[in-house]
Amino acid sequence: MASKQLGFHGKFLRYRRWDDEDHGIHHGLSFGTEQGVGIGALSFEIGAARSERNHWLVTLQAALKFALPVYIPLTKKTTPPPET
Repeated sequence: MASKQLGFHGKFLRYRRWDDEDHGIHHGLSFGTEQGVGIGALSFEIGAARSERNHWLVTLQAALKFALPVYIPLTKKTTPPPET
């Protein structure tokens, strides 16, 4: 039985790439978590990246997000043809 979704939570791991004018391109990883209720969500992320010149970049991010929910049906409902 399906029920209405009131909130969500999740964890993620992502590849990050930054282009810096002084130290060149940085490649790295970050991980975080996101929790949401209704149209709002709060996320936290921490990561590190290293450039070819051995310069390290550490990032810490907290974000408050707002988005309208979008309904995407997972099944195709068929309606019977009209009777003549």
